[in-house]
Amino acid sequence: MKYYKNYKFRIYPSKVQDKEMRRHLWISKELWNKLLEATVKRYGKDKKFPSKSELQIMAKNSGLYAQTACVLSHRICRALRAKVKARKEGRKYGFPRFKSIDRMKSLNYPNSTQGFWLNKKLKVTPFGEITIKKHREIDGKIKTLTLKIEPTGKWYSIFAVEETKKQPRINTGGKIGIDLGLKTFATLSNGEKITNPRHFRKVEAQLAIAQRKQAGKIKGSANSITKPKDIVEKEG
Repeated sequence: MKYYKNYKFRIYPSKVQDKEMRRHLWISKELWNKLLEATVKRYGKDKKFPSKSELQIMAKNSGLYAQTACVLSHRICRALRAKVKARKEGRKYGFPRFKSIDRMKSLNYPNSTQGFWLNKKLKVTPFGEITIKKHREIDGKIKTLTLKIEPTGKWYSIFAVEETKKQPRINTGGKIGIDLGLKTFATLSNGEKITNPRHFRKVEAQLAIAQRKQAGKIKGSANSITKPKDIVEKEG
């Protein structure tokens, strides 16, 4: 059984790359608003929305990587279809909104064989190789990439990975009963006994010392310095 799992890694673009990636976010915002404006005009004139292929054609030569621009047009198309479906079912569904640059935070790459490659570094068209902190291995086939900027200005790469769901391990051993007690921690149905580890007894002496030290400290003092009782009485 196949399913998708996201892997999120911090990336460290250079100053030149960061500037170019932010410029592409700006272009994405402009393209989104352009497609949405064309959609509104079409509906006002013909009482119908542009088709998916028409939106794709309008998204060409935008200055974005071709597949990234295509993803934007598909997002608008899906939102419009969802609105039409909701209207037919008598449900409320908001119309896609025009975006400011503050609401455009990601760039999407749907094809791992063309738009991006992951090795020791992450290579993304058209930004080149970007340093990535891959803190764990990816188990599965990478399908899509999203470059996302957080409000802090930090960039992250999010990979959608197709994985095969692993079957849970089946216990083929025999059954056994467990009886918990006080003197003996557990007694198994096969007669085996597990002794009480008595963790408290092992640290009881250390706990008593710590409690005595704490009792001599001034409550609420800046550094909780232990003071002789006669000094405490004078201060009181």
